[in-house]
Amino acid sequence: MEQLKLFDFGPPRLPFDEGRDGEPLAGLGLDDGGPQLALFAERVQLLGAMSSGLRDGNFKAALQARAALASTYGTDALPAGHAVLDRFGPGFWELRLELGARLTLWEAADANLARTAPGYRPLLRRGFYSRLLATHNAPDVVAERPACLAPCANVLRELGQSAEARLLVRDVLLGGREVSALAFEDAELADLLAEDRSPPWLVVLGALRRLWPVTWPKAEDIEELSRAPLPPDPGDDTERGLCFWRSLSVAQVQSGVTTDTLKAARRRMKRLDPVLHAAYMEGSIPR
Repeated sequence: MEQLKLFDFGPPRLPFDEGRDGEPLAGLGLDDGGPQLALFAERVQLLGAMSSGLRDGNFKAALQARAALASTYGTDALPAGHAVLDRFGPGFWELRLELGARLTLWEAADANLARTAPGYRPLLRRGFYSRLLATHNAPDVVAERPACLAPCANVLRELGQSAEARLLVRDVLLGGREVSALAFEDAELADLLAEDRSPPWLVVLGALRRLWPVTWPKAEDIEELSRAPLPPDPGDDTERGLCFWRSLSVAQVQSGVTTDTLKAARRRMKRLDPVLHAAYMEGSIPR
């Protein structure tokens, strides 16, 4: 994924750039690698350090880079909206806070960012969640704040943990929660979530599309499918989706389950949704 850029400034004016009178710019010390060029290079490095600190959630480093910029070049050289950093402070991560309290602090800052410094918001979000997930499990964060699902999944994906991000979404869907597709950067995942199906059916579709693995079946699900005759299929759509998922879990087992039980699982899948059952049997990807 291409890294977000916090500071967008034009290229330096080089010695062969022309001024308003058509003459080459001279006397700036650029043509011989003089002090002006050195100052410019240092400013770029400090801006880069500030951006990297924000992206990595290292607010202390970002504040140090800002202080160096102000000391060397004056406050006019600071990027617009830089004051948002003061909401965090150098000791933000050293504060002894429970997960919920830290998330409350972040939510207040994030709401302020949306109003006062929207250009900083993507980098700060990325930095906050990457640093948070270094010390907390993503499922715990989402359990504490369901609204953190998409930011956590996006950051996990950016950190090269796409499988973990998708499992996070799968387990939320299995819990019956509706999840909007709009905030997810994973195109395949967003495409799945845009389907007009209830959460359990989205879990089934995700497995058939190879977005995540099927969970290991519970003993009671195997036992139920081992009995004859099978209990009636549920009428509620959500319950039917969960029933299909449990049957799919049993149908995927390679050993320890009788052939009759596997056949019963597949028959139930066919009754519950013939199209998805056919896709499973054919190994095709349903759309």
